[in-house]
Amino acid sequence: MILKTENLAKTYRDKRWFAPEREMLQALIDKSQEFVSGTVRMKLYKGNATVVGRESKNSLYRQDYVTFEKDSVYNQKDAEGFIKLNALRMRIAANLAARKAGAPAAKKTAVKTATAKAPAKKAAAKKKS
Repeated sequence: MILKTENLAKTYRDKRWFAPEREMLQALIDKSQEFVSGTVRMKLYKGNATVVGRESKNSLYRQDYVTFEKDSVYNQKDAEGFIKLNALRMRIAANLAARKAGAPAAKKTAVKTATAKAPAKKAAAKKKS
């Protein structure tokens, strides 16, 4: 939201209150804040503002979800795809930088998982016997 609020501040500063882009940005901000409610406690000291507590009836935080252990909320395998997808943009950027520098592109490293190979080994062992 930082870019949007900067754009909105510039619109206000330029006195374009009734401009269509101001109304569009305001609608975006209003929609994003639709379920925002609650109380934030802050500590103010020597020009610093520190959040010391927060609460909201619409909070997405739940104590029973705050775990990466086995539960019904989070599947550990979900992270694997996210990590690969997130790393893709960094790998592409590294390859572009290497190409610009005249170096060979980095090779994609394969991720080996023990669980993927275990069923294949068991099947091969059954065929031998």
